[in-house]
Amino acid sequence: MRVLLSCFAAVLLLSASGWAQTESMTSSGAAATYKGTMTVYVDVPSSSGGDTYNTAPKGKDIISEITIWATSTGQMQYSFSKSGIKFIGTDPSVQNISSSDLYNLIAQAAVEQGVAMGYNYCGSTGTQTRVVDPESLSHNFSIRCSSTGTVVTQTSVTSSTGTIQ
Repeated sequence: MRVLLSCFAAVLLLSASGWAQTESMTSSGAAATYKGTMTVYVDVPSSSGGDTYNTAPKGKDIISEITIWATSTGQMQYSFSKSGIKFIGTDPSVQNISSSDLYNLIAQAAVEQGVAMGYNYCGSTGTQTRVVDPESLSHNFSIRCSSTGTVVTQTSVTSSTGTIQ
């Protein structure tokens, strides 16, 4: 009987620790389930132009680790922290980029890669998702299918006090 109770207690503790690892609160206070992480590679736009959001590492300026969550409403939410951002390129544009521009680039790349990896889908009327940056701003996106492919559009950036852009 003592062994049976010990096994029951161990299973209960393991279940509770597993739940704690998969449940979290989103910035809106809703419960969310951890879905995974991904790495995005971002070019800082320069006067030479080029492919800004390609995820191939060659010639990229920034790497960021992104955490993916599914909210209780089914919406995907991405987040990243300052400590997850690494500057790897030699482009001098990296030295002059503002935090808000940097976060916008990472947010856009995160959603585009999330669609490519199947975390989000595109809908004809637009599927909504958001990326929470290190300043706790929500970068809100619409993902829409078109005849030319998937279109990811940033619709707004909001804080707890309202819309910023």
